[in-house]
Amino acid sequence: MQRRLVTLAALLTALVIVGGAAAQELAPITLPLPQTDGGKPLMQALKLRATSRAFAPDPLPPQTLANLLWAAWGINRPAEGKRTAPSARNWQEIEVVALMESGAFVYDAAANLLRPLARGDLRALGGVQDFVKDAPLTLVLVADGDKIQGDAAEKQALAWTDAAFISQNVYLFCASEGLATGVRLMVDRPALAKALKLRDGQIVALAQSVGFPKKPSAAAGISPEAASWYTATPVVQGVWRIDDHGADNLYLVEGSQKALLIDTGLGAADIMGFVRTLTQRPVLVVNTHGHPDHAGGNHQFAEVHASRAEFELVRQSSGRERRSASAGAMSRTPVPEPLRYRGPEHDTVLVPVSGGFVFDLGGTQLEVISVPGHTPGGVCLLDRGRRLLFTGDNDNTQEWMFLAHSTPLDRYLVTLTALRERSGEFDTLLPGHGPGLDRGFLDEQIQAVNEILDGTCKGEPFKTFAGDGRICRSGRAAIVFGPARLR
Repeated sequence: MQRRLVTLAALLTALVIVGGAAAQELAPITLPLPQTDGGKPLMQALKLRATSRAFAPDPLPPQTLANLLWAAWGINRPAEGKRTAPSARNWQEIEVVALMESGAFVYDAAANLLRPLARGDLRALGGVQDFVKDAPLTLVLVADGDKIQGDAAEKQALAWTDAAFISQNVYLFCASEGLATGVRLMVDRPALAKALKLRDGQIVALAQSVGFPKKPSAAAGISPEAASWYTATPVVQGVWRIDDHGADNLYLVEGSQKALLIDTGLGAADIMGFVRTLTQRPVLVVNTHGHPDHAGGNHQFAEVHASRAEFELVRQSSGRERRSASAGAMSRTPVPEPLRYRGPEHDTVLVPVSGGFVFDLGGTQLEVISVPGHTPGGVCLLDRGRRLLFTGDNDNTQEWMFLAHSTPLDRYLVTLTALRERSGEFDTLLPGHGPGLDRGFLDEQIQAVNEILDGTCKGEPFKTFAGDGRICRSGRAAIVFGPARLR
């Protein structure tokens, strides 16, 4: 009996040890289904193809990673099991190994996942150059020599050739998506093979780093004060939300030839200098409407696009006294003197745009949609390719419709209804205040407005620095309205 107890105890101890070890193992990473449509035209991608050695540390979003791996070595003819890149006699001897901060993984195209190979950050082994460790992802192309016929020299030549096809796929994908990439043969192959526990017959062909382009440093013209005022958050590749120190959201959209700055914020700090830390493309500027938290920085630009119906509001908001008063009222903290914009004040030329106008940034188009409501000439910008709608102040979770220049509420309902009819063209609303919203938010706004118009909701008193109104809510949507301005 005692012997049995000792044996059982030993077994339980072994299970605990094995279980603890298993808990330390890397888990497979299931990838989203690759998006196999869209992207830039081939000739444009070829024109943009380039090698980079400067990478931002931000990891690639899962969808981007899935698309990249499929483009590199995915299965594009499932019935035949054939790939996006050729291989000699269809041996398919290459394995794509992804080195990331968490560990090393091998791409399983058939299962659409990354299978773990080794724990720990092995990125520095992916090359001998200093920049290698900075890239969030390094792809190592490993050939299985046992699948290749021929002598050692022939195997190596075929492995490098097939790996080069995959590398070019990576280059073209990165050119299409605005990513940085660089391939290299200078790899410590013995050290990397040991870390990856490769067999003798496996050949490390090459390594290729991928990541977002490194942002220019402060030397590009942005002052430390401005950098401390604005904060940029990537929305998707080529799109950033710029937080104007908690007062409002600006957005920057980058194409292959130009970029578009959507709104200029309060204009307290150097917004153009900050934009230059994100893109070096020529920058167009558009105001979604004329309020000072969205057009207050116009004086920093020679030319700004806006609806003609907003010109008067835009000009009012650009005045120095109005800008200063707005910054004091809307900023969460006072604007310290050293943070204020010190550049030239332009006599800004306003360029009229109306519904249907398209900003063509090169591979990226944004359509202007007229949305009278919060102001008479407000506009949204539709990025149909990315399925994003930049809404200005048309679709905030707390929508101010009590202002003297706001349209009557029944006219705003027409705007919301028309926008909902186009909701098949976008998935995400990116408002002028607060986080992004799904397109279902439009239904909640419409419900709230209908309840006000039919008298179901009388509203509660609501006070703001811009005046007083009444507020009604439906789901996430809140409408602040004036009872005398319903129709």
